[in-house]
Amino acid sequence: MIEVTILDYSMKILAKNEFDAEYPGDSIAATKAFAAFMGRFGQATNTLSFSFSLLGTSFIIRRLGLNYTIIAFPTCCFAAICGVYMVPNLWTVFCAMLLLKGFSYSLNNPCKEILYQVTSKGTKFKAKSWIDVFGARGSKAAGSIVTNAFSDSATDLLTYGAYVAMGVSSFLIYVAWQMGKMFDEVSGGAEGAVVASSGHYPPHPSTSSTHSLLVSTLLRGCSGRHGKGCKRAGLGRGLGR
Repeated sequence: MIEVTILDYSMKILAKNEFDAEYPGDSIAATKAFAAFMGRFGQATNTLSFSFSLLGTSFIIRRLGLNYTIIAFPTCCFAAICGVYMVPNLWTVFCAMLLLKGFSYSLNNPCKEILYQVTSKGTKFKAKSWIDVFGARGSKAAGSIVTNAFSDSATDLLTYGAYVAMGVSSFLIYVAWQMGKMFDEVSGGAEGAVVASSGHYPPHPSTSSTHSLLVSTLLRGCSGRHGKGCKRAGLGRGLGR
């Protein structure tokens, strides 16, 4: 999110400067052109996200596996930042933001949700709460610190902001690789690739132990004075399977 925040601010600054230069002395026309530009950006982002979610997400995960797929988004971030650094203009930033926003919703988020499936409900609740509240807001705040430090010059923002974004993207690639390894260890190596592609996950150990405790409790109840009723209902046979 830090690199996305930096690129988003850079794109808006470049767009405002370009339309102000295109319509000198006419702030209303420049504002309308900027609004139309942002509207086109929103339409393109949502179209890409919808199309890729519909046709590409499951195919990529099945073809590459979770390990490589989860690295794809931070790698795309790094490549986009490098492109912006080498060709620092509005339309390069527009294309970079289009890819990052679109793949964030359609590729990165589904992979992140798959990682939660092999954890317990308590771990998933704590992790999602921290990431959605503190992690997301904190990363946006960190990105805002960078944009504020270089807000006086679009050139400095694209140059030095690109350095920060490259560093963050490199760190994210390492973290994604480690998460993929941990997922394989928890889900059982090659079995994890099948699990990730099929979307069916084995129950967490705590869930299995809770189920076993429930079954044994019900069977002990059936062996008491209500045993005949349980046998007539077939409860003992059903639980024993």
